Amino acid sequence: MLNLADNLKLPENEAITQKYGFIGRSGSGKSYASMRLAELFLNAGAQIIALDWVGIWWSLRLASSGKDVGFPNVYIFGGGQLQARCVGPWLVPLRTRRQVD
Repeated sequence: MLNLADNLKLPENEAITQKYGFIGRSGSGKSYASMRLAELFLNAGAQIIALDWVGIWWSLRLASSGKDVGFPNVYIFGGGQLQARCVGPWLVPLRTRRQVD
């Protein structure tokens, strides 16, 4: 089970194969919840894709200490810490329309 919160547990095999979207007001915890779910997926060996328009997902590459390596296979699309520039043909049109770094 993936324990997202005290009262929210998701069955790992089913949860990892789904698609998720987080909707809410500014400051309601969308980024926190989605990054927490991403951490649980990565710990379970799953692969994730996150488009980061805000510039905070790079922190998944750091351990909780903020200095050591976190998840090594996290690639960032968007934000100031862009890591992968030419990953697929879809990224070039995305860059020109959304001005991704």
